[in-house]
Amino acid sequence: MFDKMEQYHFERKDFVDTFNKVFMDEEFIALYDLITCGYESYRFILTRHDDDFYILDTETGLLISWYKHLGRINLTNDKNLTLEDLELELTKLKKDLQENNVLI
Repeated sequence: MFDKMEQYHFERKDFVDTFNKVFMDEEFIALYDLITCGYESYRFILTRHDDDFYILDTETGLLISWYKHLGRINLTNDKNLTLEDLELELTKLKKDLQENNVLI
């Protein structure tokens, strides 16, 4: 499945800028830690395998992934995903993390 996804769905800078719009520096550090340790809520699964990072929306099946450093070889299973869609998805994730008291 992953080998069929485009390696750079978004330009790296655009991908990183979208994350930075939603997550401030300290919030992103907390997100990175959650992904590294693993996190699961009703709506999201965050995980890391080696140097691959994954955000899965369990309601929609949307998968967002990147390799090693944010934006590097970013992938998604929705070939029509726009930057606006990405921002909306990250905003939903941030709200989920806040509602579950894992992100202040």
